Amino acid sequence: MNHLEDSLYNPATEDIRIKTGHLNPIPVTIDRDWSHSDTTEDNESQERAQNLLLNQDVIIKKRTSFFKTFFISSLLFFFVAVGFGVYSFFIKNKLNPEGNIAIGIVGSTFTQSGEELPLKVEVENRNDFALEVVDLIVEYSRIGEVPDPSLDTTEHTRITLGTIEPNKRIVTDVPLTLFGKEGDKKEIHFTLEYTIAHASTIFQKEKVYNVTLSSSPVTMVIRGGEIAVPNQPYHFTVEMTTNTKKPLNNMLIALNYPPGFTFESASTSPSQSTNVWDMGTLTPGETKQLDISGKFSGTLGDERSIRLLFGTYLDGDHAKISTNFGTLIQTVRLEKPFLSTDLIVNGSNDDTTHIGLGEQVQGTIVWQNNLPTQVLDVEIKLHIKGDLFDRSQIEATDGFYDSKNDVLIWNKNTINGFVRVAPLDSGTLYFTLPTRVPDTDGTVKNPQVELEVSVRALEDSEGTVPKVIESLERTIVRIGGNVFMTPTVRYSTGPIPNTGPFPPQINTETTYTVELNIENTINDYTSGVFRAKLPPNVGFTNVFSPNTEVIRYDEKIGEIIWSIGDIPQRAGIARTISFQLKAIPSLLQIGQHMQLLKDMTFTATDSFTKQSVTQSINPITTEINKTLEDHPNTGQVVK
Repeated sequence: MNHLEDSLYNPATEDIRIKTGHLNPIPVTIDRDWSHSDTTEDNESQERAQNLLLNQDVIIKKRTSFFKTFFISSLLFFFVAVGFGVYSFFIKNKLNPEGNIAIGIVGSTFTQSGEELPLKVEVENRNDFALEVVDLIVEYSRIGEVPDPSLDTTEHTRITLGTIEPNKRIVTDVPLTLFGKEGDKKEIHFTLEYTIAHASTIFQKEKVYNVTLSSSPVTMVIRGGEIAVPNQPYHFTVEMTTNTKKPLNNMLIALNYPPGFTFESASTSPSQSTNVWDMGTLTPGETKQLDISGKFSGTLGDERSIRLLFGTYLDGDHAKISTNFGTLIQTVRLEKPFLSTDLIVNGSNDDTTHIGLGEQVQGTIVWQNNLPTQVLDVEIKLHIKGDLFDRSQIEATDGFYDSKNDVLIWNKNTINGFVRVAPLDSGTLYFTLPTRVPDTDGTVKNPQVELEVSVRALEDSEGTVPKVIESLERTIVRIGGNVFMTPTVRYSTGPIPNTGPFPPQINTETTYTVELNIENTINDYTSGVFRAKLPPNVGFTNVFSPNTEVIRYDEKIGEIIWSIGDIPQRAGIARTISFQLKAIPSLLQIGQHMQLLKDMTFTATDSFTKQSVTQSINPITTEINKTLEDHPNTGQVVK
């Protein structure tokens, strides 16, 4: 108290003002004359005081309602939190149980293309309820790069797992076989489908597993020269070897040729066009080889690329690769040959030429060194393939005939100048190959002689080891067939009966049968036609046999035309026709054999050599061959 009193009356004490609440006065009227107060006024005064107190109580209540609100809000928050916890624990997990499911995959992330990849898939249910009707769906593309986007190459596998109890796990094996080229990335999609009790919804949980292909199931190699000579044969080899432990089915090779390349032949015929080969099934470790020949055309210095695609095809479509195992490119540069050769056969240097049956092949080989340096140890060989040449009559000027291998050889042992050939030096080699006529038994068809010139030498470069250089040129000589026609005149024999006197009498009509036989024992022929003129006193009766043949008489030009068409190769008679002529001898023809047909020609086209042949036939008369018909008179005209 003393301290408080000192502070109260001490002038140095700091003026401290304390903020207090505002007090509202309550107006109350008090009658000073208690004994004489008016009852009515007293009552009104008391009523006003009570109303003021009542209002003050309301104010007090309003000031204290905030605490009550805070208390009620806190209580509500508590109950909401408890409710949410109950919902999360007991209800939410059942509505979305995915978070308590784990999918684990055990296996390598690398595999060889075409080899089986063993994977183990573990599904763990961490929920406090069972997963029912559980299926594991595995989706992936078995193949690699898909050339055709319209193809659906996705594999779908569904594995039934049944029921997974709470806090239990199931492990299942999922073996896969993936295809593609080395380095391909593969995505394997795993989808777990399941339901839970008292729910109609099908739930899903997904997982993606990535695998890289460490090698291709097939090793492909292209073997061919990096240099090609324009318009000369170019050969290359495709070799494929399997790297898998299981057979590879439906193997396909497709080649994309560059502009200017012309396919000529292959060791196995293409299954589609000239650039697709169905290689069938390759067993583990098997090697298959395909030899292909063609020619490049273009400008010296150009580079051309052959693109090789290999893989497998889908069943039913043998022309399109569905699984691409890889691509190879063979780049070739067009250059002038170091030692060029020009093979000329009977005056032609075409790749394919022709000669008649029994004719000789007169050939020359013109060679030239195109290098700016000399070449050493030159050897030129002419390989002969075919049966219709007479080996005993072969000639090779300054050369040697190796009869065991059918090769003509010119080298330093036969020509001294081939030890060293100077830059731009040239020369010519000569040879002769007589052909022979085969038997007429119909066993020989489309005969030809294949001539292949190969050149080998050593390039003499200063300061370097001599390098072997080679080139090649090929020509095919096709040999024509031996088709020919034989005419015969008949009177009393043959398929057509004749009338009139025999021997023929002047001014009297006699009919004759002309028989034409065609023999063809080597090649097939097409577009065969026979033509013949009629003398003034000879006519065509329009009677012929067989009636399937097409023969007519053109009155405008006085010519008989037999449209023969195709003439197949066979032993004996290939085609025949008999037709009837009528003749009235003239007085001036007494004692003569009267002409029946003149200016006879037979033409046809050899389907192998593509050459047209023409046979001129001597006129036929009324003379009858006594070996066919025995008459006292051979057909001379009488009175």
